[in-house]
Amino acid sequence: MKRLKQALFVCAALATAVALFYAIENWRGQRHYQKVYDELTMAGEELVFANRIPATVPAQENFGSAAFLQALDDDQAHPECQAAYESLRHLEEAESLEDFEILAKKHDSQLSLQEAFAPWQDARAELVDRLSLPYARWNRSIAPDVRADEYSVYHISILWVMKLTMLQARAHLLMEKPVEALEDIEIGLRLGEMCVQEPGLIFHVLFLADLALMTVPIEDGLRLQVWNEKELGRLEARLEGIDFSALYRQALQGERARALTFRPSASDKQFLKEVLGEDYHWKYRLMPRGWTTRGFAHVMETIQKGADQFSTKLNLGEQVAHWERELEKAREIRTWPMAQSFLLAQTGVSRAVLDTARKVALQRAAIAIERYRLAHGMLPPDLDALAEPPRDPRNGESLAYVRTPRGYLVRSGEGEEAVQFPSL
Repeated sequence: MKRLKQALFVCAALATAVALFYAIENWRGQRHYQKVYDELTMAGEELVFANRIPATVPAQENFGSAAFLQALDDDQAHPECQAAYESLRHLEEAESLEDFEILAKKHDSQLSLQEAFAPWQDARAELVDRLSLPYARWNRSIAPDVRADEYSVYHISILWVMKLTMLQARAHLLMEKPVEALEDIEIGLRLGEMCVQEPGLIFHVLFLADLALMTVPIEDGLRLQVWNEKELGRLEARLEGIDFSALYRQALQGERARALTFRPSASDKQFLKEVLGEDYHWKYRLMPRGWTTRGFAHVMETIQKGADQFSTKLNLGEQVAHWERELEKAREIRTWPMAQSFLLAQTGVSRAVLDTARKVALQRAAIAIERYRLAHGMLPPDLDALAEPPRDPRNGESLAYVRTPRGYLVRSGEGEEAVQFPSL
């Protein structure tokens, strides 16, 4: 009986110690989270997701209010256009316009490119008519209480429209219709503008994908030298106002506000399970809830560090380095798996931001050089001869510019792949 009492006492003591441990860690985690939340609020950060949703704008002033775009929430909408894209998607493999022509002839011998794009022309005409409108927004933005993955229909639909637009721009260049190709590019850029207005990382990734797609026909057109000074000015106006750092910061802050919206509706462990998905293991179930709460607070702090640090648009290389450093720190703290998952994703996204910004900077430089050539009948001696030469988005330094016997090349940094104009 004495041993039984001792055993029961030991078990009770252990249970009390474990319960006390969990209670203390949960309290510490919640205290740290509340401290971070209060500091961000006092610093003027908007943490309410509903307040980050763009205001509705009049339909008659909104490119995004086109009937074609408003129907994209239904994955069965526009079957003819979807079928046209599916029949043409093999052309995405073409790296150059010459490859594009070869693939088009190889796969579409029974159907001309003009006929293949025919189902898309009514929708395209509607979008062209709305290009000059001042706004480009969804006007049915994501609701505060709806998970981003529930908008996958929008993501998939807008992506195939972006790709179809890119393919038609290349087809128009091939058919020697540069004005129509420029219209296609402008449609694509406005689709990206619609995405980047939304608060959240998935929409920002779509924006980056759109820009990467549109740089393909832009480069084709610059190599062919098919646009006049006015048309190049239109294209330059679309590209020069993009502040990659500010837009990325806005997406991160929107994602943070979204996470704060969902967190109170479920336990921290349930939230962690949703964030990690397949990477959620049994060992996380044994962790005190406070550890996950601290991890959540760490992510909030990390986002704010990025927002404070990147106040200009010419330090994207430092932005990548920042996320890589934060990821290494998080890996050293194994009790914060959510922070590791988030920071791993942001390292990849920040690299995509830098790569896309670099492509846009090179093409903006090429546009400015081409406008100089049209105005003066010769290539500029150097980039300083341009009115406002684009800078390297990685570090704010000058781009490299080299004249060649058949044109010129521009490069972002030593060792980076150069872009040559015209095609050699």
